[in-house]
Amino acid sequence: MLLVKIATLEPRQGFVVSREQPLWLVKEGALRIDNASATGSKPAFSRIAFPGDVVGIEQWAGTGCNLVMKALVPTQLELVDLSATPIAQILMDSVVIAHQRSSEALQLRTGPVARRVQALLVLFSQQSTSNAESVQDCALPHLTDMSEILDAAPETVSRVFANLRGMDYVIERKRQKAKFSAAAVRDMVLVMGMTASPGIKAT
Repeated sequence: MLLVKIATLEPRQGFVVSREQPLWLVKEGALRIDNASATGSKPAFSRIAFPGDVVGIEQWAGTGCNLVMKALVPTQLELVDLSATPIAQILMDSVVIAHQRSSEALQLRTGPVARRVQALLVLFSQQSTSNAESVQDCALPHLTDMSEILDAAPETVSRVFANLRGMDYVIERKRQKAKFSAAAVRDMVLVMGMTASPGIKAT
């Protein structure tokens, strides 16, 4: 059987690992990973895998985790060649990355919604360019995915984006894409007490 070594996913397209091809390296894009309950309830957001992350370790290790994965933006994965890759190194790297991704997931789901949107924009902008000062077009998740990841109503997320545009932090927003300066978004200060549609001012 011919094994596929590269997987290219469109936004919101699902991805499933197999026993024959258990570990995959994210090369481009972002992969949403959810925990699926054994009771059949809706999968719960767990983390986002970015370039450099290896996915499928939980299933490969036989942890019993039932993970559901799908692309958030155009994404490419590469099959990890277990015969040529030291598994101990993969596991050690994954422990470090798992801690980082857990911290990021916490930032995306706690605090005022505007702060969560800010964290998401900074996170995705880091994958697009190394120059944080430049204005860039940044691929973003679908509004439904953003809403679920940020644990906020879609209308609330949309109002925050409208606020960001009104204050020129986000220059332009299109379907699953926005133009902004990562540095400006990173350094913006939020006025507390207006979670649904916060006032924002520059530093």
